[in-house]
Amino acid sequence: MAVIPRNTESFEKRTAARLQDLQSARKHPAIGPAWERARTALFRAVAHGVEKPFPLSQADSEVLWAESAHDRAVHQDSLHQLLMLIRQHAPDLDLAFGAQLVKFVGICHFAELGLEPHPEWGESVARLSPDNPIERLAENVYYIPEDVSAYRDAKHRRQCLLELDGYFQALQPAIPRGRPPKEPSETPRQGQIKQDTEWDAKALTAYQASQEQKEKGQKDWKAIATAVGFKVPGDKRARKNLREKIGRLVYSGRKLSTPPE
Repeated sequence: MAVIPRNTESFEKRTAARLQDLQSARKHPAIGPAWERARTALFRAVAHGVEKPFPLSQADSEVLWAESAHDRAVHQDSLHQLLMLIRQHAPDLDLAFGAQLVKFVGICHFAELGLEPHPEWGESVARLSPDNPIERLAENVYYIPEDVSAYRDAKHRRQCLLELDGYFQALQPAIPRGRPPKEPSETPRQGQIKQDTEWDAKALTAYQASQEQKEKGQKDWKAIATAVGFKVPGDKRARKNLREKIGRLVYSGRKLSTPPE
């Protein structure tokens, strides 16, 4: 089963441009009437199945097939004539769609009649643009000319290869931008458990020491630091940092010692 390209912005623009070219070809004095004849013939062919109780039995399917045989033949003939005129008067469409031209004409006819086309119609084209010589021959099979004369110049060759790369990108699943989110861990890492346990023990010790000083009417952070196991440094900046850390420990110890409400 062929991979359906994603609707990337560049792919959507390119597909819309090709369908617009196909619709514009209808304005040609030879293509326009042939287009109407083919669409009318399609309507008459599918009208045989209107108001039928689907799904049909084998016998009813054979009857419907026989009843619509003439109109289906007329549609195939008018569609063949239309495709010949498109290839004659709108060769760029033939280059772009290639063997898929009949399916894209069918998409337009079905849409104009308010019908749903076949789900696999329109999945691919022969060329990504009419002037791009890179041709899709089959799934995963591409013809890329090595002769530089197939391209207008080096800039055109680069543009054609970029179009092909954009098509390949559209075939790949969309990848979210940025770093992928980490999955939440049910249990903390061992290092986190050790760190939290040590901090809680020091916090309780610091809070107990601060309460003992409070009962004596004292307030000495250095004594609390010594009780916790820290050595008071001589450097002024280091002492300031340690004092702030003792304050955080006392605060954490008070929270741990206070029962939840």
